[in-house]
Amino acid sequence: MKRRCLLSAATLALLVGAGACSPGEEGVPPEQVPKAVIAAVKAKFPDAQPKKVEKETEEGQTVYEVELLTGEGEVELLVSADGKILKMEKEEEEEEAKEEKEEGKEKEEEEENETEVSLDEVPDAVKSAALAAVKGLQLTKAEKETEDGALVYELEGTAGGEEYEVKVSTDGKVLKVEKEKDKDEEEAEEQEGEDDED
Repeated sequence: MKRRCLLSAATLALLVGAGACSPGEEGVPPEQVPKAVIAAVKAKFPDAQPKKVEKETEEGQTVYEVELLTGEGEVELLVSADGKILKMEKEEEEEEAKEEKEEGKEKEEEEENETEVSLDEVPDAVKSAALAAVKGLQLTKAEKETEDGALVYELEGTAGGEEYEVKVSTDGKVLKVEKEKDKDEEEAEEQEGEDDED
């Protein structure tokens, strides 16, 4: 049978030296948490803020489940009484939210950096390189942007009924050729990716 004793928020201070259980909560006194557990947590995450500690007995072995708030999100550790970290998990929801926020920021920065220009403003060397990269390409749109301090052109067009995006440096070097997927294909791939995660 699994035994759990939830320690209060005040008790979490034991990870940094002291603490006591709040009234009304069934807890384990800080002095009963092995120093090896505290040392292991401090060594792995010296600047983390503890959120919750639970003492459990699993298969006759006492383990400590420690939830921490780190600079990278929430982390959950399972530590043996002798200070061995048995398991470490990052909270997926927080990680996903952070990734989405970063992607949104990157996209925003990219959009701010892009300026639409007429095809007449695009240097001939850039247009020639794009046309050579995709056979039969009909240019429809052009944007210029700065990438890593260098000016590049992003040309869009169609060839053989497909949409293409070609990124070219000012000296006519093709940096990237991308075939645009239609909305149905993108949704199908996203669904496939979600199914694979399950």
